[in-house]
Amino acid sequence: LAQAVVHGGRIIQILGNFDDCLRIARELAENFPVSLVNSINPYRIEGQKTAAFEVVDVLGDAPDIHALPVGNAGNITAYWKGYREYVADGPASHTPRMFGFQAAGAAPLVLGHDVNDPET
Repeated sequence: LAQAVVHGGRIIQILGNFDDCLRIARELAENFPVSLVNSINPYRIEGQKTAAFEVVDVLGDAPDIHALPVGNAGNITAYWKGYREYVADGPASHTPRMFGFQAAGAAPLVLGHDVNDPET
């Protein structure tokens, strides 16, 4: 949120969970001249993959293991894409083993179905 505040963004709190917030954000993007840049934006993975580039640049190679939280799997998808591209282009010699973890109360990938009232 710090980036939004620094650039003049207005932060509002809603009563609800991530899905409620996403519904409101979609409505705002449909009715106002703003872009929604979260998981439904087709360019999100392309931008976020650069985090894997930064990891390799700092460490000198990809780590052996990369573990991170997973909601809808956008983060892990982006990192994986970045690592694969860096292996193909030469800065990394290998891709890491990737482990994604979901909160027990919000684990649609683990459960195989939507979670109506997720708890994290």
